Amino acid sequence: MLFPNCEVGACPDETTLRSFLEEHREPMRLAVLDRQGLPQIATLWFRYEAGALWGVSHAEAWLTRRLQRVPKVGFEISTGFAPYRGLRGQGTVTLLPDDGGPQLDCLLARYGIGEHSRLARFLQGRRDREWALRLAPSKATFWDYASRMREPQAHG
Repeated sequence: MLFPNCEVGACPDETTLRSFLEEHREPMRLAVLDRQGLPQIATLWFRYEAGALWGVSHAEAWLTRRLQRVPKVGFEISTGFAPYRGLRGQGTVTLLPDDGGPQLDCLLARYGIGEHSRLARFLQGRRDREWALRLAPSKATFWDYASRMREPQAHG
């Protein structure tokens, strides 16, 4: 299974889902609960590795503080263009302060952020305060509307 303890609903096969997670570059969206218990969306870079979805967040960020209090999240990784496809579900985030720097390096490379760019220099300048987020899905569903959205072929 791609995710331990989580069978992905409506997934045609693991190869399709793995390819989607490895090739997809739009950020992941997390639904977290704010101080009033209301859902709020956070958007962050992600990568799939070793049965989990990984991201990073600064130690002082509201997201990190919220996840320390309430680690259960909703998530979605999806295309913003047709044909629509994606993965959504629920899971638990584990915060790993010592793994933030290495995960940041992986995410910068994955998203094509050059090491000498202004953004990379900024993020690397505070890498010792970046925490890794390890999201272990407990419930997930994959969808792919490509077959519904294809134009009918002309017969001739």
